Amino acid sequence: DDLGSGTVEQVRAGFSRAGGGVKGVILDCSGLEVLDIDDCQCLQRLRRMFSLLGARAVLMGLKPGVVAALIGLGCDAEELEGVLGLENALAFVRGESDKRLV
Repeated sequence: DDLGSGTVEQVRAGFSRAGGGVKGVILDCSGLEVLDIDDCQCLQRLRRMFSLLGARAVLMGLKPGVVAALIGLGCDAEELEGVLGLENALAFVRGESDKRLV
């Protein structure tokens, strides 16, 4: 499924409903088999939005082939802060770890 503006708006609205106490957001990408450059830019926008709102965001479960394809398409690898599993994602958003995929 496409990660279009509707997805961004749904995530933003959910974040807003949660209130200002949110310190971390885990974006579960484990179900994504294919991402194009537009999807990558959408994920980057989401991460920047959360950062501006004071929350640390991390992508969880990106498959290595998807990451390689995105980098091959010119997606900025520095914007792809990601981890493989939930434990690592929780540690990352809590600030207990800075391990990343890329």
